[in-house]
Amino acid sequence: MKTLDLKQVLNGQSAGQTRKTYSAGETIAQQGEAAAALFYIERGQVAVSVVLHAGKEAIVGVRGPGDFFGLRALLGGGPRRASGIALTDCIIIHIEKSLATRLLQERLEFAGMFNDYLLRQHLRDLKRIISQSYPAKERLRQTLIEISNLSASGPAQPIKITQTMLANLVGTTRSRVSLFMNNFRRRGLVEYDRAGMLIVRKTLDKALQSRE
Repeated sequence: MKTLDLKQVLNGQSAGQTRKTYSAGETIAQQGEAAAALFYIERGQVAVSVVLHAGKEAIVGVRGPGDFFGLRALLGGGPRRASGIALTDCIIIHIEKSLATRLLQERLEFAGMFNDYLLRQHLRDLKRIISQSYPAKERLRQTLIEISNLSASGPAQPIKITQTMLANLVGTTRSRVSLFMNNFRRRGLVEYDRAGMLIVRKTLDKALQSRE
């Protein structure tokens, strides 16, 4: 199988795909709308969220550069089961359903890459499920490290994420997240910029090893 040049295939300019930019906090895809496109994250971080029947929002995952979301488009369309919200400034490539299907059916190297991606994402999701057995503070650290590692190739990137969203990701209360985040901030492991955006320091990874 020949090597795939993904940047050439998903260039945001060819027929069936569009490159779009989003500011932190913008909605990229809305739960309930028609799933007409698959999304590829060229730059930035995206929160995948679901509104439950009781009206409560649950953040089910965070995706970063090189990740896909909006997979519902590959399952016959229908309404989206989740929303995608930009946590940072993002560049997203919208891949129309017809093009995504054609790439998977006709480009063997793309199909192989996509299968590898799905396996890696499954393992990441499994790791998150296993981490639910950890204490809440440890889960929060793991979540912050995961978010930080999504931009590991460069400096820490400010993220637009509320403590309520973090509580949803971690599976605890907002008050406990606030307590833990204040502790992390005093220790210089996280900080907030003037716009209130969260910055996670790489030193948090080492702090994960300590028990308090």
